[in-house]
Amino acid sequence: MSDAVTGNFELAQIGQIAVPVNDIERAVTFYRDTLGMRFLFQAPPGLGSSLKCNTDYSA
Repeated sequence: MSDAVTGNFELAQIGQIAVPVNDIERAVTFYRDTLGMRFLFQAPPGLGSSLKCNTDYSA
């Protein structure tokens, strides 16, 4: 959801998604620092990372 007055954006509910990226470190930084998702773990090379959006979904 977004707040048109302040421009704030907050993720509320997403289950599990896969987003292929070329730069995993840059993607993790964006999802963690910009979207506020909690970093859970870094998978082995080639398998990506896991981030959590809210407390309603168990990872």
